[in-house]
Amino acid sequence: MLSVTIGPLALPLQPLAWLLALVAGAWLAGRLVRRTDPQAGQRVGDALWLAALAALLAGRLVHLLLHTSAYAGQPWAMLDVRDGGLHGPVAALTGAGFLVWRLRHQRAWWQPAAGGAALALAIVGAASVLAQRHAVHQPPELVLQDLQGAPVNVRSALHGQPAVLALWATWCGVCQRELPLLQQAQQRWPQVRVVYVNQAEAPALVQAHLATQAAPAAPVWLDTQAQLGTLAGSRALPTLLFYDAAGQLVGTHVGLLNAAALEVRLQSLTR
Repeated sequence: MLSVTIGPLALPLQPLAWLLALVAGAWLAGRLVRRTDPQAGQRVGDALWLAALAALLAGRLVHLLLHTSAYAGQPWAMLDVRDGGLHGPVAALTGAGFLVWRLRHQRAWWQPAAGGAALALAIVGAASVLAQRHAVHQPPELVLQDLQGAPVNVRSALHGQPAVLALWATWCGVCQRELPLLQQAQQRWPQVRVVYVNQAEAPALVQAHLATQAAPAAPVWLDTQAQLGTLAGSRALPTLLFYDAAGQLVGTHVGLLNAAALEVRLQSLTR
């Protein structure tokens, strides 16, 4: 599962899980502290939020340093944390270290803070397990259609080379902004197969839409029943699925992915 549907909205699972984890962790830590010190609940909750911020900044900075070349031409993209670029181990160590430092003179708060942090990690872990449980770890044995109506077996068509499946729709404005980035990436990384998989729209509608656009540099497949989106566990668009040459799912992204982050992903696919 990559996204959560709330009424008409489809939201990315991981950012939503992180936000819920921080809110729940800060609430629990504050509640536990207030049992012995009614005035301190807000302070220990604030410490957890500051630790999360420190972790985000440190993890992001290390990610940017490791991929300087990708972000050098697009400095604004360094601030776009929606791309998910974060060095996990550095973020975890920084967050834990900051929390210990912040509460170094308040040992009575250590246990409540640990309880809040444990709850936050449990929520994030549960979300990760849920995402992995429903992940399309290999290109599925689905038969879709190309723009000419010919059948396409997804697994066979992607066999033997890295691939990016871009789930999109004509009504999705964010998709229209992302598709040109994918076209540029395809030109720079010809060894990676990029395929635009239209979700749940009639072939005539897709044909009419593409007729008003520049001809796509990558094939367009028609998934009129949104089978691939269902298998991936995402109703949100755009959704990107990254497969290596062995056919294993190595990354996903829900929402707009900036060009710098896309380059980082494609670099990892071609190593």
